[in-house]
Amino acid sequence: MRIFPNAKAYFLEGYPIEINQVKEFERQFKTISSAIIMDYDEEVLKNKLRNNGLSEQLIKARINQFVQKLFPTTLYFYDQNVLHFVLGDKDDSVVYERIMKLVIRAMESNQPSTQVL
Repeated sequence: MRIFPNAKAYFLEGYPIEINQVKEFERQFKTISSAIIMDYDEEVLKNKLRNNGLSEQLIKARINQFVQKLFPTTLYFYDQNVLHFVLGDKDDSVVYERIMKLVIRAMESNQPSTQVL
């Protein structure tokens, strides 16, 4: 971001997750205008992780850790009216299309709209 300070948009994946990271990011750079969360049915998510070779214990620990870290951040983005949910347990092409619609909308209008896609 310091390399391209005049860019119209930046896309970050997997960061910031924790609320303190969000606040530090916004302090150093700029306010986050759009956040996308891939929303999975928990059993679908567990099956995907099992298929990647993860143990039940590790799956449970990862989900719990993710929820604990992400919940305050989710509330923050929701309160800012910049949070978008994409149903991640759909076909990959459907998920991709929905994310692209959000990205294009954000780039064209810079106006957040909270909805589940």
